[in-house]
Amino acid sequence: MLDFRLLSYVQTSRFATLLGALLLSPLLAAQTAINEFIYPAKTGDTLIGIAARLLENPNDWPALQQLNRIANPRQLQPEQRIRIPYPLLKKISTQAELVKQSGEVTIRNPRGSDSAPTGSTIPESSVIQTGENGYVTVKLPDGSLLHIPAASQIHLAKLKRYLHGPVLETQIQVERGRIETQVAKQAPGSRFSIGSPTAIAGVRGTEFRLAYRPGTQITTTEVEEGRIQFGANKPLNDESTKPGQRQKVTPPGVGLAAGYGAVATAQGEVSAPIALLPAPTLPPEQILQERLTLQFKPVLPESSQQVRAIVAADRDFQTILGERLVTAGQVISFPAPNDGEYWLRLRAIASTGLEGLSGETAFSVAARPEPPLLQQPAPNAKQREETVRFNWTTEPDLRYLLQIAKDSQFRQLHVERDIKQGESVENLPVGRYFWRVASVQGARRGPWGEALSLQVLAGPSPLSPPSDEGKTLQFSWGAEPGQTFEAEIARDPEFKQLLLRQRIPHPTLVIARPAAGKYYIRYRCRDSDGYLGPYSRPQEFRVMPRWSDTHGNALNASAGEVRTDYAAP
Repeated sequence: MLDFRLLSYVQTSRFATLLGALLLSPLLAAQTAINEFIYPAKTGDTLIGIAARLLENPNDWPALQQLNRIANPRQLQPEQRIRIPYPLLKKISTQAELVKQSGEVTIRNPRGSDSAPTGSTIPESSVIQTGENGYVTVKLPDGSLLHIPAASQIHLAKLKRYLHGPVLETQIQVERGRIETQVAKQAPGSRFSIGSPTAIAGVRGTEFRLAYRPGTQITTTEVEEGRIQFGANKPLNDESTKPGQRQKVTPPGVGLAAGYGAVATAQGEVSAPIALLPAPTLPPEQILQERLTLQFKPVLPESSQQVRAIVAADRDFQTILGERLVTAGQVISFPAPNDGEYWLRLRAIASTGLEGLSGETAFSVAARPEPPLLQQPAPNAKQREETVRFNWTTEPDLRYLLQIAKDSQFRQLHVERDIKQGESVENLPVGRYFWRVASVQGARRGPWGEALSLQVLAGPSPLSPPSDEGKTLQFSWGAEPGQTFEAEIARDPEFKQLLLRQRIPHPTLVIARPAAGKYYIRYRCRDSDGYLGPYSRPQEFRVMPRWSDTHGNALNASAGEVRTDYAAP
């Protein structure tokens, strides 16, 4: 198995195999030269006695004899420098510290506990699980930080400290999900690895991420800072072996510098270094969030498949408030936290599954008191009356600020009123307007609500005097292109005694001459977009008695039409 543990060896070739593991491990050699503890021999020391005091396994003294080329293990010179590889030294278990946690978090440790308060210790061999909304930050004995996001399972497989010198041995296993690390610079001889069932990364001090998907057994890693050595954690089969034999060979690892990542498959194949996607950016207009739902639409690299977004209460992303993974191009939404300052971290994800470089942006939430719901006029409303009634919902202890402007940016304000109730009646000249309302609580004004447009149109034009055509009366009025009309005639000005209601395509109404008497007429327009305006003011007209012939035509004399109420001058 390709990691930093000593390879197992059979009894007959125990020491040669042990030394080979110490001297020839590819990942270990790639990180640093072999680091050793130097013990100055004292008078009376023997190699066997030194092994009994210092080694994890006292029976490994022959390995020291071979490494130091000592002819007689029972005869050592005072101050003779005895080289002891750190992996052979005695070590003790250490503990991690639970720095931060939020959401659903379970910690299974050898003592059987399922939870731990923030600030408590986590022993070696513990397994940390996070739910769909869980997040944990763990601090290791060397000061390294492990950030464990949602839906992950991490095993603190080995947290060891050697008894001699500031040397640690750390092994973290990602069994499911992801881990993000800030690895402190390691002391000479220390060994730090983070792996999965299919891959392992050895580091000396860096910031990188590692993810494992149990379904596909694919491991991905990305380096943000420093350098790591990344290799398979499962030996490959040597195809040159004879039938019936199975020889395991170690696949080579790859070195990954900052800005690069790699993919390891279930078969133990490791990709060449792959450049990470650049960090997404957040448009400036999204820095201020004024609604109870945060909405972000970042600018992504062209080849992005997905984007991961993380919201935190602090710049160090120790207090995570939420995380989302969405398809590239979709709006990223979060419930808005309390008004204040927050941080957003964004990463684009490529088709390889590698997450790109992180982009971090501060943003503000100022969503309270939230604006009221607007009731009338409706969106894109039109009306042919200059008196306009504005209504919105209200809450106790709030005032409201109404703005009406000639432009959508509200630079040309026509009305601005501070109002206690949820209603205002305004007289507006003909034209196009935009209106909005904000809630005010004490001295604090909340964000503006949605701006709605309103068009005030000219009211119905006056009716021309009726034209008496003998048997008919004709009424006409001004109109706009594309309009149709609805006209009504009644005996009373309230139009309760309705005599006629007629739809007409042109601004002209022709009716049969009614009986003598007093009547009222009104009309309204329907615009080409379907908007039905108000009725015109009722206008009175009179039909006078007159003499007519047998065909209904008016009798005329030299002075004009003969009427029963005719009076000579």
